Amino acid sequence: MAPRISPLLKTPETSFAVPTRNSSASATSALTPSASLISPKKNSAHSSVTKPMELRMGRGGKGGVKSSGCSFALPHGLVFSEDENYVFVADTNNNCVRCLDMQKQICVTVAGMEHRKGTLGGSLEKMLISEPRGIAINSSGHLVVSSRSAIYNIDLDSNKATIIAGSEATGFKDGKLEDSLFDHPDGLVCINNLIFVADTYNHRIRVISLEADECSVSTYAVHWLGM
Repeated sequence: MAPRISPLLKTPETSFAVPTRNSSASATSALTPSASLISPKKNSAHSSVTKPMELRMGRGGKGGVKSSGCSFALPHGLVFSEDENYVFVADTNNNCVRCLDMQKQICVTVAGMEHRKGTLGGSLEKMLISEPRGIAINSSGHLVVSSRSAIYNIDLDSNKATIIAGSEATGFKDGKLEDSLFDHPDGLVCINNLIFVADTYNHRIRVISLEADECSVSTYAVHWLGM
């Protein structure tokens, strides 16, 4: 199921030009959007499409979100919608999630408040997310995003964000969703009612189970020197 861009979202910040084929350009810059930017995979966290996205749809450097242009600050994960019309980006140092509309050629902030950190659910205009990194789309068509210490569910239809697991504090703890702790989780993969999380600073792969009778966080694999 593909996410729908809600009419409640913020006003588009800027437009961007989709690159066209140029026979005199280099092999990389000559790629059309269908070849270099569009991927059918839902979970494309750190793939080769990141560099073209940065060069063609961002200003580079450490600049924040600007009304005069599409600008990112150390973006990490990105994921394409199933219909390939949208690209959702975890704009890490701007503390927000952004969307590139490939058809309308506009850039929109869909969740978070740029330059404001925090761990807070609620409406997408007021929710806070610290350093979003991993991003995926679950079977319901919702965005699942990892932050510095928590995992979020972002529902564009209802215009709401909820914290699935984790909290404001970093650390390590398995168990109930509300008691779990993460430390800079990054990559995410959603499979049915399971969310696999690369819990970076804990050197572990964690699993969030959203089964009706067993909502919990557990450790799936560990790799750490000395263990």
